[in-house]
Amino acid sequence: MNKNIFLLLTFTLLISSFAVISGCGKYAAQYSAPVIIERYPAAGAGGRGSGETLWVKFSKSMDTSGFSTSEIGSKIKFPIDMTATATFYPDITPEIIWSDDDTVLTMTNFFFIANPGNRVHIQASKEAIQDKNGQFLTENADLFNYTLAGLYVTDRYPTIDATVTNTPITIVATFDNPVNTGTFLAGTSESHTAGSWIPASPSITWSNSDRTVSIEDISWEASLGNVVDITYEAMDIYGNIVTNGQLFRYKLP
Repeated sequence: MNKNIFLLLTFTLLISSFAVISGCGKYAAQYSAPVIIERYPAAGAGGRGSGETLWVKFSKSMDTSGFSTSEIGSKIKFPIDMTATATFYPDITPEIIWSDDDTVLTMTNFFFIANPGNRVHIQASKEAIQDKNGQFLTENADLFNYTLAGLYVTDRYPTIDATVTNTPITIVATFDNPVNTGTFLAGTSESHTAGSWIPASPSITWSNSDRTVSIEDISWEASLGNVVDITYEAMDIYGNIVTNGQLFRYKLP
């Protein structure tokens, strides 16, 4: 056989083999089951809040039509080792959000009645979530498995170290658990440099099933650049007590 013809045939065979192997690899990847590659809270995490935003990232783009807020009750399950109790407050609607590429599922406004150390364990029911090629997660796949903390602030306005104008402002903080509002006290810390708040006894209101406190229309006796640093004492409805907790810290311009 002519040497040039032999080399040409060998090269053609190699190219064909590579194409077949490459095609098989793409086929296998396309039709393999999706897996969770990242999540928050991390598996086994501790000290999370009751109303944390939860999210999972999948290895592939998922069929988002099969997992929506309206179907959440039939799509997830709580195994018997979950010691927290899922609850949905009347004025808060759970929400499910998918990322633009359909790989990240975010779940917000999911609250749990629990003592510190209670476990949140959420699984996807069989055939609850599938990718765009119809491949499902493994049966009863773990979405979340973490433990809860005691009472602490999950959200606040102004945010920590924000700069605000020295005019009347309503400051708002949300806790992870419902608060026994009769135990709530707010005061200033040693690092507070802004003087006394005006009025001396500001109006305090509660909302969001006693999880959100608003201290309304306050001003400060202060020079520009002073720091507003407010701490709190409180007990939640489960008996968790916090003293000298960080409620707010923000700066005046």
